[in-house]
Amino acid sequence: MPEKDSLRTPSPPPPLPHLHTAAIHHTEHSHHLASHLTADQRHEHFIQERREMAKREVDKVEKKRKMMHEHRHENETENKV
Repeated sequence: MPEKDSLRTPSPPPPLPHLHTAAIHHTEHSHHLASHLTADQRHEHFIQERREMAKREVDKVEKKRKMMHEHRHENETENKV
């Protein structure tokens, strides 16, 4: 008599793929916090961190662009003299 599938113990679900750690840069503190949060809260926390990272990146680019712009103006005034 063939063995029924329902009698076998179900295999455990596959582990969740690890989030790319370089993209997160979690500190020990936020790891500790994350262990106490629900999945939704963890997701929200992750989104918040990504937003802050993106904002810092944009600020950095804007600052660099502004500096280059000012530098270009200095060169233009020197060239006119």
